[in-house]
Formats: sequence, structure tokens, C-alpha cells
Amino acid sequence: MEELCYYLILCMQITEEEYDSWSKNVSRYVEDESDDSFSHSVRLSALELLLSITNEFKKEAGIGLWKAVHRHLSHAEALKSHNSSRWWKLHEACLLAMGRCKQLLNDMLVTGYVKIDLDSFVRQVPLADLSQFDYPYLICQAALFAGRFSRSLSAEVNRIFLDGICQLLEHAQHPIINLSSLRAFYYYCEEVGVDQTNDIIQYLPRIFEGILTTMSRIPQSAFIWPLESLAILISVDENFVSTIENRLSPLAIELFVNYIQDPLINGETTAIIKGLVHNNKVSNSIQERLIPLVQSIVESNHSVSSTLPRIAPSLAFSVLDLLTTVLRSLNPPINSNLLNQTFPVVIHLLLTSDDQQILINGGECLCAFLSCVSVNLFSWTDPKSNTSSIEYILQILAKFLDPKTPENCCTFIGKLIRAFIREINKTNQPSLLGDTLGQILKAVLAKLQSSQVLSVQQSLIVVFAHLIQNNLNDVVNFLTSTPGPQGSSAFDFVMYEWVIKQHLFSGPYDIKVSIIALTGLLEYAMTNNDVRFQTLIVPGDQIIYHQAGQSISHRTRSKTSKQPEQWTRVPLVVKLFKILVLELQNQINTRKELEEDMNFNDDDDDEEEEDGNDDNEDINDDKPGDNELKESSSLKSTDEETTKYLERYDNLLDDVFDFEFFQEKDPDAFNDPIMQVDLLDYLKERLRLFATHAWFAIFQQHLNVIERNALQKIAILQ
Repeated sequence: MEELCYYLILCMQITEEEYDSWSKNVSRYVEDESDDSFSHSVRLSALELLLSITNEFKKEAGIGLWKAVHRHLSHAEALKSHNSSRWWKLHEACLLAMGRCKQLLNDMLVTGYVKIDLDSFVRQVPLADLSQFDYPYLICQAALFAGRFSRSLSAEVNRIFLDGICQLLEHAQHPIINLSSLRAFYYYCEEVGVDQTNDIIQYLPRIFEGILTTMSRIPQSAFIWPLESLAILISVDENFVSTIENRLSPLAIELFVNYIQDPLINGETTAIIKGLVHNNKVSNSIQERLIPLVQSIVESNHSVSSTLPRIAPSLAFSVLDLLTTVLRSLNPPINSNLLNQTFPVVIHLLLTSDDQQILINGGECLCAFLSCVSVNLFSWTDPKSNTSSIEYILQILAKFLDPKTPENCCTFIGKLIRAFIREINKTNQPSLLGDTLGQILKAVLAKLQSSQVLSVQQSLIVVFAHLIQNNLNDVVNFLTSTPGPQGSSAFDFVMYEWVIKQHLFSGPYDIKVSIIALTGLLEYAMTNNDVRFQTLIVPGDQIIYHQAGQSISHRTRSKTSKQPEQWTRVPLVVKLFKILVLELQNQINTRKELEEDMNFNDDDDDEEEEDGNDDNEDINDDKPGDNELKESSSLKSTDEETTKYLERYDNLLDDVFDFEFFQEKDPDAFNDPIMQVDLLDYLKERLRLFATHAWFAIFQQHLNVIERNALQKIAILQ
């Protein structure tokens, strides 16, 4: 492993071609050296292979990497003493390899697999390399390394590092050094945590000026690193941000407008504006500055006074997306001018536009208005027409529930209806809706009847699922008394569509809401012996025909046309029970997969314990400071927790990412108390209760093998 790491580091040295290319084009440097680069080169291929090896063979690769690095550093010292310029490339490649394997090396230090004085190493190598001005790319990698490992360094070493990158920002001649210094600052904040960055506050003015200077020296295609640094800078100290708001806010808005079609710059400028809105000391100011931007997307509005260029109507959806982010980020109360002057713009676009992306983003924006500022919103009235916000929202709902409206524009409609009803109920003034709730639900039924898109159908069905949780009797009676298609009641129509599509639903929130609502319906049907749930016959299980010599796993279109799918027929009350049991099985499988992912391989651990002593040796190098660089790789064979930590950290990071993505994607769903329900425990409890009911004997008659096995797993069946 040591030899493999040794030669991979050799392959990671900067070539003359790369040196010349980066010197002429800083954008290419940013593209090639980004953590998520899609470039291709021997250097990056070697790095990718090293990362794969360290991910697969954590302990062995970590120890081998340290040994290989020490060999290279010793060789570099020898080259340097003979005045060979090749030494800096070895230093740079070693720092790159260790920096990109930061997580593993840090964890090995924590668990005790490797012992090293990291402070001493950083002082001797990367911090010393910051002064090698003849070798700009070595300076870049040295700064990046120190930033990546800042969490493991002492406060004194970090202060030396911060002072060093500030001096580089102020005096470096090459913009590549400025870019890497800003990236190192970004890594520092990311590692230490913005809530633990008191030591950096004194450096913020110098870093902010360095960001502005750097952006003035580089092309737009290299803006991403400075913008990411700026986005994290404004989260460090509210007081400092308040001193630069008059410079920062106009800059962020100008960048947003000028590069609205660049997804990377657009994303970072949105993040900067979001951070400013979330800052209570400058939130009101940035909200005021955003008003002309939002107003500029309405073509007919020529009275808007702004130095910003007019945004093309086709790009208005990006501004609506920004406004949504602003609303989700601000701490109430909202700036009254922002509400009074931007809400009419959103309403106007939703009522008049036919552009799919504008309608979708506008719908999400309206959901944000409802969720974040409903108290202010419901008291708002259009001064020109004297139309209330509620009346406007009802007009929008009518438009999108119209069967003639294209379905690809209506994916948000269920979410909007739920938000509207939820916020109305919070006011404790149900009279605000009057008789319109029934009209909304009838429109939902009409849209559901005409819908051919599963995501829209799911969205509309979940509207009823939400209402059932708090008003089951009223919803069932409403559906029963409302005519449905083909002469049946709306109850028959909705329940039929619901139960045949439930297994196709996606998204943890909608699935959970739907299953809990179906559980309530089943309990209601059994407790009241309701004939409506008994007389409605729905598909049960698919009938699989298997002829001798014919595989049942391949079903072509011709076979389907000759022999269409057939299903058993069961009463609705039985189907509800079967759905819950199937979801129980799904939850059991999911829980099992998670537990398997979290458990480390006992056999591998035994092997590590057997050969752990093979690696128990010290590394002795001839380079200066080798006393501090000595390494002990002895494996703590009795410490199972440390081994488990190394094997699982990457999976844990993936779980955190999914968690944060869900929170960002749908904050209303994320914050709903129903998300705290453990669906597996919930289903176990409810199904065990249902098993004591007289209806259970009937349910048993309709269970298939999978459903019986699921109930056996929770000891309902033997």
C-alpha cells in the first residue's frame, strides 16, 4: 500500500503543460482544482484512484499514505539542498494528497491509529511553504492544506495561517494565489464552524477587501470561489456585515442580474442574498433593495426606477425563485414595502402568464408567502381594486384546478391548497373561507378526474389525506354527498383512485401523511361498521399466470395485449388493511437496510485484529523535525467503537446530506409535526390493535404470502 501511494503521489505532480495552462487561464485552474472537478488528467486520475483506495482500505491506506508522504518530503529536502527546483512539485503533490484525504487522516488521528504532532507538521511544511513566492502553485496548495485541517490545529497555528492568507490577498501578484487564499478561508470556516470563528473576526475586513480585489482581477468564469467565500463570510459576524451592507447588497443584486443565466453564479449570489436577509441587522435594507428587482420582471411596469438592467420576461422565474428564498429566510415581520409591492407582482404573473416555469416558481413563491408571512398577508388588500389577498388566492386556485390548465404547470397545486387551508385555520377565523372550501374540494375532484400525471394525482389526493386527519367525518360525508364520475359518489371515485395508486406515491412526507390518513379511515370503517367501505369493491392482488416452461419475470407488450393484467377484487376495508401491511413490510425492509449499512463487518474486524501488529512500527525520516513526524500505527484491537467510526463516517455524511436536502426542498413538510412520527412503530401499534378486532378474521382470508410474512415479523401471526 505504501508503494502504491508513493507512485500515485508522483503521478499527482503538476506537469509543465498544466503549469502553463493555469498561468494563462485562471478559470482553468479553478475548474481543474475544484473538489468536484470534471476535468481529466493524469494528476486527477491518480488523485481519484487514491481516494478510492483510502475509502476502501481505510486503515491500511492511511498508514501507507503517511509513509509515502514522509519518503517524498525527505527526497524533496535532498533536492532542495542541491538547488533543484523539482522539490516544490513533490511538496505540492504531498499536500494535495493529504488535503484531499483529510477526513480519513483526521479520523485516524482521533482514533489513535496514527499519532503525529499536526501543529508541528503544519508549521514545518505548509506554513513554511507560504513564503515560497517563486512557486505560486506550492503557495496555493499550502494555503488549502492549512485551511482543510484547521479544526485539528491549535489557535496559535490558525492565527499564523489567517495572517498569512491575508498578507497573500494584499500583496500576491498572481490572481491564482488570491483565489487559493480565499478558498483556504472558505475551508477554515467550513471546518471550524461559523459559530466558532471568533478568532477570525479581526481578519474579516481584510478578507472582504481581498474578495473584491480578486474579483476585479479575474474573469467571470472564475467567480465561483470568491463568491463561495463571500457567502460564508457574511455568516460569521452580523455586526461586521452591517458595516459593509451598503457595498455588499448592491454588488450581490448586480451579480444576480448580470449572470442570471449562469447557474453557478446565480446559486451563490442567491446564497449571499439569503444570508443578508437572515441577518437581523441588515434584513430590512436588503428587502428594500430587492423591490425594484422584483418589479422589473413585469413588462408593463415602466414606472420602476432602477439602475438595474431589465430582466427578460422569460427569465422572470429566476427572480421568483429568489423571492421565495428571501421569504423563507427572513425573520418576521416582513418589510411592509416588500409585501405591498412584490405580492401583486406574483399574483399578476400567476393569473396572466402561461409560461410553465413562471407558473411553477410563482406557485412555490405563493406557498412561501402563505407559510412565512400569512398574518400580514391575510390583512392585505389591493389598494387599486380593493381585492383581498384571499380572493386573489382563490382566483389562482381556480385557474390551476381548471381541467383545461396543462398539468405540467400544476405540480405544486396540492401543496398550495394545503398551505392555504392550514394558514386559514391558524387564524381561528374559518369564516374567512366561508363556503369556498367546498368549492375548492369540488374543483380538486374535477382536476383529479381529468389528471393523467401521477405527481399531480398524488398532490391532489394528499389534500384529502390532510383534511381527513382532523376532519374525518366531515370529509367522508362531503365525498359521499358529492356526485362523482360515471354516476358514483365522489367517495367511491377518490378512494378507488387513492388505493390503486398508493403504492406508486413518492416522497417521505406524502407517503407518511397518506398512510396515517388511510389508517384513520380503516379504524373508522371497522369501529362504525360503515357499509360504504364494504360495498366499494377495488383491486386486491395481481393474478399471475404461470405456464410450464414459461418465465413469469418477462412480460412483453404482446403478452399483455393477449392476456391483460388481472386482479382479485376485495372490499375497500380489506384493501386498506392490505395497504398498511404492505407499507409495514416496506418500512421493515428500509430499517433493515439502514441497520446493515450502519453495522461494520465483524469478519473484517477480526482480520484487522490478527494483522494489526504488522503495522505497529515507527516511521523514521531524515528530514528536519522527524521527531514530531513519528507515527504509531498500532491498532487498538479492543476498541470496537473506533473501528466502527472509521467504517461508518461516510454513510453518516450521506444521511446528513439527504436530511438537509429534504429540509431545503420542502421546509413546510420538514417542519410538520407529522414528520416526527416513526412510521414503523406507528404501523406496528395500529396493526396489533386492529388484530384484536372482529374484522381481522376477514382480513386474514385475503392476505398474500408477503403480507402474512410481514405480520409474522411483528408477532401478529404465527
